[in-house]
Order: sequence, then structure tokens, then C-alpha cells
Amino acid sequence: MTADTLVARRVRWEDPATAPLKEELAYEYVSRYGERAREEMTRYAPAVFASKRT
Repeated sequence: MTADTLVARRVRWEDPATAPLKEELAYEYVSRYGERAREEMTRYAPAVFASKRT
């Protein structure tokens, strides 16, 4: 794989592969909205946002 190759795959929120994405998302939200944004990000269970597979 080269640096310009994009690979997309479906993973669960709990998958360790999502850790970097969640860290960046938390950083972005906290820098925009303050420390309470971190709490807001964990307010609902991940299952609430899970896609319904058919």
C-alpha cells in the first residue's frame, strides 16, 4: 500500500483500529467546544449510532 491509497472498511466503534480516529475527533471537539465536549461524546452508547444493516 502506498501513501495515496485509501482503504475503507466497516468496523465496530469498539474496534482498536478506531482509536486514532476517536482521539482526533475528541481533540477537535474539545478545541472547538471546551472540555465538556469530551463528556458529550460519551453521553450515548455507540449502539445508538450504529447503522442498520439489511
